[in-house]
Amino acid sequence: MSIKKKEVMKNEVIDKINKVVTTSEVVIDEAIAIYLMVETRKLIEHGSSDNYHVVKFYCDWVVHIEKDRITPEIKKVIQQTYSSIVYQINNPYRLTPKPATTDFAYLSDFRKQLGELYEAEDICSRLVDNNDIWTLFISQLVKVLENQPINQPIPEVEKVMFLPAADNCVIFRVVFTNPIKDYNYYDYKNAY
Repeated sequence: MSIKKKEVMKNEVIDKINKVVTTSEVVIDEAIAIYLMVETRKLIEHGSSDNYHVVKFYCDWVVHIEKDRITPEIKKVIQQTYSSIVYQINNPYRLTPKPATTDFAYLSDFRKQLGELYEAEDICSRLVDNNDIWTLFISQLVKVLENQPINQPIPEVEKVMFLPAADNCVIFRVVFTNPIKDYNYYDYKNAY
């Protein structure tokens, strides 16, 4: 495929994303959340930088009912989350400034990287800059990811999954390969 053709295709993807995020009444439902994730993944595949490992992680996860093929991006995100969980279990009374579990639940790193990607590609940043729109988006995205486990992402973890929760709430579970201080799994629960 010619370089010019690839550039045209990349610009079409950018236009599609901008069309969704620049409408006056941004409507975010599960279909729009999936659409944005698929188009964002296409954008990355069209040659956007390799600096968006968290974005690639979520884009990859959203289109699979179960993840058994573990990418380096998945390993990195789950390893950070697992390390944070182990620390929290072993130090229950010591608070960390912002544990990776919170970042995972709120998709904080995803938001940051998505904003950087959209800025680099001259895509309207309204989705990531507007807290109300972002909350709608991640609420729908998490609903899409519910009960879509990532199986054995790292040796210490049997599976990771979001569980069904009330609107604007999140529950994710990390099931351990071997118990940690008698815990077979870790649940994180919070509201957006």
